[in-house]
Amino acid sequence: IGFLYLALLFFIIVDIADTPGKFRRMLIVYSFSAIIAALAGLSGFIHYLISRNTFGNPLLFFYKAEATLLFFPRIKSFFYTPNMFVTFAHIGLVTIACLYFLLNKKSNTKVLKILLFASSIIISVAVFLAGSQCLSGVLLTIFMLLFLFKGRTAAVLRYVVFIVTFLVMIFAVFTTIWMIYPLEVNNDFSNKFVDVRVNYAYSHHIIPSIYGFLMFQEHPFLGVGIGTFTALYPKYIKDEIEFFSSSRLQVSPDRILDPHNTYTGMLTEGGVFGFLAMIALLFAFIKMLLPHGEKNDSPVSSCLLAGLLGYLFNAFFIDVMTMRHFWIFLAFIFIFYKKRKEISYEANT
Repeated sequence: IGFLYLALLFFIIVDIADTPGKFRRMLIVYSFSAIIAALAGLSGFIHYLISRNTFGNPLLFFYKAEATLLFFPRIKSFFYTPNMFVTFAHIGLVTIACLYFLLNKKSNTKVLKILLFASSIIISVAVFLAGSQCLSGVLLTIFMLLFLFKGRTAAVLRYVVFIVTFLVMIFAVFTTIWMIYPLEVNNDFSNKFVDVRVNYAYSHHIIPSIYGFLMFQEHPFLGVGIGTFTALYPKYIKDEIEFFSSSRLQVSPDRILDPHNTYTGMLTEGGVFGFLAMIALLFAFIKMLLPHGEKNDSPVSSCLLAGLLGYLFNAFFIDVMTMRHFWIFLAFIFIFYKKRKEISYEANT
């Protein structure tokens, strides 16, 4: 039912935006929504800086297990988790970039470009303060978008984004290693023995993948069924996993987990056939954005491609196929593919 709803949403958007003008207005609406969400999240963060208190602040996400890892509460804005906010804002950055290149040459583009640039900065800051692993995919998208701009400033920004991406990766490894690959050290002083092992009970990133592969081994071709991971994973919990009632993550059969990985999730729920179908679908959308032989191919296609590739990178951390805004983004790609010439012509006149 969930995928039918997402497919219906996709076709409704495609049907509504049947002209270049409607397509542009949809991009404006989405960009404006992302800006509002970012401003709301930043206002919540500013309130925290003033009050130094996260209690009763619905715009921030505070998790005790992360208190020793992050130096600040994470922005989630109006969304349930910071990851959801980041993935929504990610597309907002792409739609803003598209609008930048769709500005009509007869309009007052200088003021509009400044507003679009300022909006992208606001969203980027809010995304950074969300403290999400998905920041990696966002930075990848920004890095690719900067290649569409010429000049020394754009070149410098590309280097800056590359360095920031590298530093973010290092920071992520050193600060979240206990959640991704949590080591537990036991000292046996009587026998002069030190035992180092992985304590999976503290990890909500590696556990879903372990369970997913166990399910896949039992149902390799058709999977366990779309949307059934949460209901089935308790059956695969190993006896050696310890259960804790502490400030860290408690892994128990009644805890709701999702695959946290689009690719392993589809292998688990859809099997080999479902996985190949998903890859074929995603490749089809990538192909829509590749140059089609036009001498002056629209940079909008490059913006959309940068966003899609960044999203597919983040798919290693989250399940993007169940997100409404990802299917909205796919609808934008399909609309541009169908109306590429009309949209590009209108922007250049």
